[in-house]
Amino acid sequence: MIRVIVGLGNPGEPYTDTYHNIGMDFVEAVVSGPWKRAPRKHFVYAEKDGVSWIKPLVFMNESGSAVQEAAAYFKKGPDELLVIHDDSDLPWGTHKMAFDSGTAGHKGVASIIDALGTKAFWRLRVGIRPKADLPAEARRAKAGEFVLRKLSSGHKKERRALFKKLMEVLRRAREL
Repeated sequence: MIRVIVGLGNPGEPYTDTYHNIGMDFVEAVVSGPWKRAPRKHFVYAEKDGVSWIKPLVFMNESGSAVQEAAAYFKKGPDELLVIHDDSDLPWGTHKMAFDSGTAGHKGVASIIDALGTKAFWRLRVGIRPKADLPAEARRAKAGEFVLRKLSSGHKKERRALFKKLMEVLRRAREL
């Protein structure tokens, strides 16, 4: 059963509302706090509904240290861990639940796999790729060209509905 949920993102105001921070933004929307910091740890956490919700305090590509520390702090195995992160291969607003899967080029996930020594943890991949109705150049853009951009006004409006959909996915996943 999932006991620890981590929302990936970059810390600090410049990264708020960027596509890359969709995981952290979701966790912040679900849990209003209070956020606590474990002594000498690279994350903050809050407890809600029997789950420890985690926000790393390190940059995305260094997420492994915070996730490893959180798993150890809460004495949970990788199979009790869910990482929520952006996925530039999926269209905006879509999602996929995965277990024991590779990085697909996501450096934050690669850092977690390296730190944990396994890929046997849950992931909720949230699509951030521009939809098919956009110009071809936007659809073909490399992830690095748009992940740190601020969400479009349209995506900001759609985010609440997306987060409601993700909460439903989490409710079902907690039964695993």
